[in-house]
Amino acid sequence: MGGGNLTKAPNPDSEGTWLNFRVADNGEGQAAAAPDQLSRTGWIGQEPEDRNAAVDYCETQPDSPWLRDIEAGNIQVRG
Repeated sequence: MGGGNLTKAPNPDSEGTWLNFRVADNGEGQAAAAPDQLSRTGWIGQEPEDRNAAVDYCETQPDSPWLRDIEAGNIQVRG
């Protein structure tokens, strides 16, 4: 689960938007049980209270947006 604030974007009107997303790091190479997965980004909003929605998303870990297999590359989750 991830959430954050967009600080730099090609469209300056998007800057300051709170967002959320999901990823699944399923391992690397032949040892991977399945391809790594990534969701689309959920755009929450630009109001100060929208930060709370991003935090709540990370804490509750809902099943949406849906995860999709990536076709190439490797997602690495570090924490």
